[in-house]
Amino acid sequence: KEFKRMVLKERLRVFLDMQHVKAISPIAMCCLLAEIYRCREFDKSTVRLNGSYPDDTRVRARLVACGFFRLLKIRDPHITTRTTYPREYIPFESHNITRGDCAENLKIALLGGDRKLTDRASKSLYKALTEGMTNVLNHAYPKSAPASKKGFIRLRNRWWMVGHFDEQKNELHVLLLDQGIGIPKSLTEKYTIGWLVSVLQKSAPTLFPSSQNLQVGDAGLIRAAMEVGRTSTNQPHRGKGLPQMRDFIENLHDGKLRILSRFGEYVYFGNGQKEALTNHSDSLDGTLVHWTFPLSAVEAQVEAQGHGE
Repeated sequence: KEFKRMVLKERLRVFLDMQHVKAISPIAMCCLLAEIYRCREFDKSTVRLNGSYPDDTRVRARLVACGFFRLLKIRDPHITTRTTYPREYIPFESHNITRGDCAENLKIALLGGDRKLTDRASKSLYKALTEGMTNVLNHAYPKSAPASKKGFIRLRNRWWMVGHFDEQKNELHVLLLDQGIGIPKSLTEKYTIGWLVSVLQKSAPTLFPSSQNLQVGDAGLIRAAMEVGRTSTNQPHRGKGLPQMRDFIENLHDGKLRILSRFGEYVYFGNGQKEALTNHSDSLDGTLVHWTFPLSAVEAQVEAQGHGE
């Protein structure tokens, strides 16, 4: 938040000193790339943002792979790149339209062309990602929203996507981020709080028991969006919303879907565990959708297809 304030509001030149960075999470990577992208787009004629190479060779390789140095327009450090699959990081994608080819390219870039999914798993991954992109276009940047928030410009309809393989945990990560108004605000502009509370009490009575003073918070509003998306429209490419984005995890019967928006966090587990909701004291600028699934679950899909299932 500090460097975007200095670049976007104070118009200062900023140097990102990455020398002593020892680790960076997929979420931090995605948010960092998006903020750098926004700062670079803000004033293309002036280089206000620069950075350095990390001493840690693994962090350096990760930053090269995802396109960090390319985004800063500085030369990639010389490293030996990984050529085996699955890849640890792949170059980030950013667009302001729904790009179905990005979903397919991400799957191939992460897993390689030889690793196939069943038709069902492949289609549900494609639908999850493209629905996420379409959700951004339909809801994250409404025309009524101001072009900036607290002095920070919004790049209308813009989303960012990052793919990552965690070798230690044997997990694949796909992240989709926007810098829009957030799910809670988008939802409450269309529906009353009272009606949304009634939806939650009907669909998840254990999480939201009957109470006149029930406070659902932003996490509860994200959970409500899961229900609203089921019935809000019958149009073929709209209205599936968050439930469609959850289908991939359901089809794998493993992994999790994590959504952070404004002050809320919602997690859906694909292995039968209960949902988790958390309201935080700090706010995310926009919405982050994070799919995590074990490589073993993907391989089980491949094995099942090999046996004709």
